Amino acid sequence: MNNLPSEMTTSNASKKSGREGFLNYSIAEDLQLCESWLKISKNSVVETDQESVAFWENIRAHFSENLKESRCERTAKGLMNRWGRYIQKNVLKYCIYYEQVQNLRQSREEHELGEQSLAKDMYIRFERKPFLFEHCWEVLRADEKWKSRVKDFKDKQMAFKTNKDKNKEVSAGPLTVTLVDEGAESSSNANSLPAKQKTAEEQEALKRKINQALENELEFLIETKKKRKYLHQLVVEEQRKNDYNIMAMDLSKLDHISRQYFENEKRKILKKSFEEQEQQ
Repeated sequence: MNNLPSEMTTSNASKKSGREGFLNYSIAEDLQLCESWLKISKNSVVETDQESVAFWENIRAHFSENLKESRCERTAKGLMNRWGRYIQKNVLKYCIYYEQVQNLRQSREEHELGEQSLAKDMYIRFERKPFLFEHCWEVLRADEKWKSRVKDFKDKQMAFKTNKDKNKEVSAGPLTVTLVDEGAESSSNANSLPAKQKTAEEQEALKRKINQALENELEFLIETKKKRKYLHQLVVEEQRKNDYNIMAMDLSKLDHISRQYFENEKRKILKKSFEEQEQQ
C-alpha cells in the first residue's frame, strides 16, 4: 500500500501514457528543479518575470540537461506548475515557521528540542498537512536568491484573512493568519486586508501580532513535547525497574511452566539490552 500523500505519489495514468502529470515527480526531479531554478534565476535577464516563457524554457533546458533519470519528458509549463503550486508555496511557508523557531531559541535559553522537528509541528498545526518538501528546503535554504524570495514573501504576503481580525487578538491558526500563496488572484483574497492599504505603523503592528501568535503557539508545542518526553522517560524508567526485577528473580523455586515463562522474559531483556548497546 502506498502511504505517501498525493503530492508525492505517482499517477498510474501518467505512467501508462507517458504524459506529464503533477503527481509523479520523483525526489531526484524535485531536487534538480530546485537547482535549475536557482541557476537560471540568477543568470536570466528575465528573472523578474518568473512566469515568462523564456525563463521557464531556460529552466526546462537546464533541468533536462542535468537530470540523469526522468519518469517522462518534462515541459516548461509542467515544471512551472510543480515549482509554483507545490515546491515554492510549501517551502516558503515552512521557512516562516522555521525562522520563528530559530528566533525563539535565540531569545531564551537553548532547549533540547530540534528546530526542524518544531518547525514541522508548526507546519502541520497551521497547514493541516505534513511538510513533504524537506529535500527541496535543504537545497534552497542557504542560497541568497532563495533568502531574498523568503524575505519578499514575508514582507508582501503575510496578511489577516478578514478585516475584523484587525482589531481582535490574533490566534496563530489557519482561520486568522494566512500565508498567502504567490500568484494568488486578488479575488481569492477578497476578505483579506491588503498590506499596501495599511500605514507603516499598522503593518508593523500586524507583524508583531502575528509573530506573537506564532511564538505563543510554538511555546505550546515546546511544552507539549517536554511533557511527552518526561512521560516517556517515566515509562522507560518503570520498564527498566521491571526488567531488573525479572533478571534478579530466583527461578529455582518456581514450577516448570512459570520458570519457562520467566526464562523467556530474561532472554528478551538480554536481547533488548544488547541491541541498545549496539546502537550507542
